[in-house]
Amino acid sequence: ILSGTPVLFVPGNAGSYKQIRSIASESASSFYRDYIVQGKLSSLNKNTNNLDFFSADFNEDFTAFHGRTMLDQAEYLNEAIKFILDLYKDNETPAKSVIIIGHSMGGVVSRVMLTLPNYLDDSVNTIITLAAPHAAAPATFDGDLLNVFASTDEFWRNGYIQPPKTPLQLLANKRLQNVSLISITGGLLDNMLPADYTSLIGLIPASNGFSISTTGIPGVWTPIDHLAIVWC
Repeated sequence: ILSGTPVLFVPGNAGSYKQIRSIASESASSFYRDYIVQGKLSSLNKNTNNLDFFSADFNEDFTAFHGRTMLDQAEYLNEAIKFILDLYKDNETPAKSVIIIGHSMGGVVSRVMLTLPNYLDDSVNTIITLAAPHAAAPATFDGDLLNVFASTDEFWRNGYIQPPKTPLQLLANKRLQNVSLISITGGLLDNMLPADYTSLIGLIPASNGFSISTTGIPGVWTPIDHLAIVWC
């Protein structure tokens, strides 16, 4: 029986579902090391929950070069979330949402998910992206890719217009008002994706998210390259 908080990992361009293993392992170690004291849950953190990790296997698709692939992945992930939440339905306090961790293009696909018709309202309220190109598409030779980026950005920007007036603003506001988005970049050591590409400026307000470099994270303090960010 699953009793933790569900987390879904979305790999990036040519990425593997196995890339979540290090994050999942360290999360479990942290929980049992810091929150379990002599076989009992620490009273200081009695409301802390462990994490149940799930990972999407896209057979290492090339999402950085094909917009249709991004849409297909996002549509599939929305259905996967419905399946994941169904696993918790018989719990005393069933999970109502899934935390998303997206690496590289997987971070952009995570944002696309909330724009599609098959998205389940309130099924996602936290998105953490690692080295994800939110500000611009990494490749520009596919028209579909550019259209997906443009329509996704338009949806997210409309989600925070107050008061919402148009049908798009009303739908986006309903889906995004309680969503938090954190964009983490590896900084100078990421030779594949410039840090500027991971910026959320102009996309969401400070009340709903922020961008940060690994050098600014306590206990990290160092740049990390594009792939190592998922296992360091």
